[in-house]
Amino acid sequence: MSKRRITEQQARRIQEGRTRAHAPKYSDLTNAKKGLVLAHFGKAVAIWDETESATVFCHKRQHLGPVVVGDEVRFEATTEQGVVTQVLPRRTCLEKHDARGKPSPMAANIDQLVIVVSPLPGPQQTTLD
Repeated sequence: MSKRRITEQQARRIQEGRTRAHAPKYSDLTNAKKGLVLAHFGKAVAIWDETESATVFCHKRQHLGPVVVGDEVRFEATTEQGVVTQVLPRRTCLEKHDARGKPSPMAANIDQLVIVVSPLPGPQQTTLD
């Protein structure tokens, strides 16, 4: 099955955070909340809701592309579930390369990274890779 393709105009609207030409930007919506992605479970993500100080499980819209841990997002939530409507710009992004050499994001907005290695057996370069 082929991958879904979008037009240039659709891609431009997605970048602007809109779904239709007459629709308001998601940042202008009154019921859209801002949150931080804590975990990723296939099509669902766990988001820390900053206003409620609680974790909300949301589904992501298909056109958003990859949503990774650490992303700041806007979402619309009901009592139990929500929908991620926009991924805010990333400050930093930790990526790995897949088998074809294409970069794939693993985590976003990382401020500090600590690598811990045991002294015995001695650390090897391939272990860190």
